[in-house]
Amino acid sequence: MEEIRDYRGKLVCMANGQTGVIERLTSKDRSYIYLPVGGKFSFETKETYTIIERVSDELFYVNSYPN
Repeated sequence: MEEIRDYRGKLVCMANGQTGVIERLTSKDRSYIYLPVGGKFSFETKETYTIIERVSDELFYVNSYPN
């Protein structure tokens, strides 16, 4: 699992490039998302908007903006 961080350096989620599983842990729950190659998913908090795209089996493209 690799760490995915927003533009401020805050941990957004953990991602496994081989399986495409993304794990997000918040103060209220833990969620797992399967992201296929070419798939996109976004996370929004009160401070940031982060888009994750799985480019290949080993590469994620991450874009993060102020919200």
